[in-house]
Amino acid sequence: EVPYINHTTLIVAASLTGGKAVAKMVQSLMEFLHYIHIDSISDEDVYAALIEAAKQKMDTTLQVDPVFLGERHKPNARGTVTNICSDNMTFGDCASGLIRGIIDNLSKMMPREVLEQLQVKQLIGSGSTLHRNPVMIEHIKKLFGLRFSLIPNVDAPLGAAIMINTLNVSNKL
Repeated sequence: EVPYINHTTLIVAASLTGGKAVAKMVQSLMEFLHYIHIDSISDEDVYAALIEAAKQKMDTTLQVDPVFLGERHKPNARGTVTNICSDNMTFGDCASGLIRGIIDNLSKMMPREVLEQLQVKQLIGSGSTLHRNPVMIEHIKKLFGLRFSLIPNVDAPLGAAIMINTLNVSNKL
């Protein structure tokens, strides 16, 4: 929690997994396609297919905790997949479970109850993964129940830098 411009407060939850988890899934799918001699599909096409499949399974029962890189507060944590059954072993379930898992991980870092106690009115996101992923945005809105805005055309690290720069400029005024 950091004092911010116009008498507001900046609260940041920055996971180590986010877009890297989606990129890793796309990379794994590309590797699988290569193994079965399908090399004519681009990363972008696989990414689009992943999002489309996830849209069809928004309410999957498959639970994915994609912290394969650990987290700042728990560097040795590793990801898990639970609640697997014959009904949720589809590409769409895996894609949706992964995306929801990324948002669930952010929720563990900044629970809804904490946001309510701090009287948070809006969430702001940045990053190419959010811009390309309407399923992720829907999961954010559903889980947190707050107004959500995207910083346009900004990747997550640049978004953080812009916010810090804004803080530094406003402190000098």
